[in-house]
Amino acid sequence: MGYIKHPELTTNVAAINPESIVDGPGVRLTLYLSGCKHNCYNCHNKEEQDFNFGTKYTLQELFNQVTQMIDSNPIVDGITLSGGDPLYQPEIVQELTYALKKYYGTEFSIWLYTGFVLDKDFEDTEALYATIKNIDVIVDGLYIEDLKDYSQAFRGSTNQRFIDVHTLVKEGQIVELNYLI
Repeated sequence: MGYIKHPELTTNVAAINPESIVDGPGVRLTLYLSGCKHNCYNCHNKEEQDFNFGTKYTLQELFNQVTQMIDSNPIVDGITLSGGDPLYQPEIVQELTYALKKYYGTEFSIWLYTGFVLDKDFEDTEALYATIKNIDVIVDGLYIEDLKDYSQAFRGSTNQRFIDVHTLVKEGQIVELNYLI
């Protein structure tokens, strides 16, 4: 069964971490997409800001790689898209998250990290919602060094929010979730 509508789309992947416990709840596969223009001071993934950094994949190759890694590891219960900033590649995000939800079912957990602020940085909310509708939680906001706090779960600085994407897409409202260490 074909899960990918445009398998020829390409993206560069900086890294794939097969077992992360810091990028969302549970054990997650974290996919680091290359490319970011935010240039946050002391970014912990500076080399991943380059859109050409890493390994080039077609979307079909990436889907196959990710699903093979998840299928072969029974403790992985979700995926996190990070980078770089995945929202600089909306077509990749939209197609990959759609395919993963079709393949694993709607209960499969998908998180995404972005430096964008969802209710401030996007004029075309319809396009944004189409891109993110298959994601469960988005951690939004730039990393701000002065707001770094290691006691915070799953975020680099206290300005970053955990956004319930389903409520945002359905009702157009930002609902913040809480995650504690």
